Amino acid sequence: MKLQIYSFGRLQKRSEQPFLPGTAIISIGDPEMDPPALANQPEYYLRLSFDDITLENLRQALELPPMEEAELERLLIRQYHTFPFTWELAATAADFILQNMAGIQVLICQCQFGQSRSAGVAAAVAEYLSGSGHMIFDDDRYSPNQLVYDRLLAALRNRKN
Repeated sequence: MKLQIYSFGRLQKRSEQPFLPGTAIISIGDPEMDPPALANQPEYYLRLSFDDITLENLRQALELPPMEEAELERLLIRQYHTFPFTWELAATAADFILQNMAGIQVLICQCQFGQSRSAGVAAAVAEYLSGSGHMIFDDDRYSPNQLVYDRLLAALRNRKN
């Protein structure tokens, strides 16, 4: 499976040409943001909506006391209207990848700037498939979201078993 990382605008531009069979897109955006308008559709498509945050960084920025992840997620959603990459979203993405893996030749991971959330997804998939997620972390073009990486990789490994 070939992995590609795109920004919002780059994916819209790329979609002006038909996608090859076996192309999948995981499109990521902020919760209130419209997905990219695609002139042509890929064979496989998943849209995820969540904010580009990590729980610990946000907890520290808001000066919140230490608490369990589930409690912190509920607080962020209810009180701060901030939506992290939840275990449920990780499971949805893992199921999409694993259920379609036999047919996917190219997986395009897309987020607003093509640097953090999409890179986290691509790094987790690369690590899961070939142990090469570090290549995305080592690439200066990307700053993979660690929460996305950790949770998606765990979900892929848990679903496999």
